[in-house]
Amino acid sequence: MAVTHIAGVAITFPTNEMGHDSAPILSRVSGKYHDVVLRLGWLMGKPVMTAGIHRHDGQTQTQVTLESTEVRLMHEQTLKREIVGLMQPHYAATLQGWLDSGLYDPFTRFSDSRHRQTA
Repeated sequence: MAVTHIAGVAITFPTNEMGHDSAPILSRVSGKYHDVVLRLGWLMGKPVMTAGIHRHDGQTQTQVTLESTEVRLMHEQTLKREIVGLMQPHYAATLQGWLDSGLYDPFTRFSDSRHRQTA
């Protein structure tokens, strides 16, 4: 396992024999309204977290690169849920809570360059 940091949050991820895994899954959750898969990626040599989101209503999918402030907030809110053990596997559930409550809606951010929607 290797470690990197996004906005001061330590992220552990598996590596292969050649170094980094292409896009390791960090956390995933399936729910009533949304499925969320968080992956680690690299943009210009820096780590970024991407969220693959599938909305059950309308069968819409999107992939968005999370801002470093969003990663930090997700970590802080996961801590507040008093998770025992590793935080990282629970990040997707925190993001799913944002989606279900309407606090985060990447499907309305069509002009956002970080956003890619597929039908």
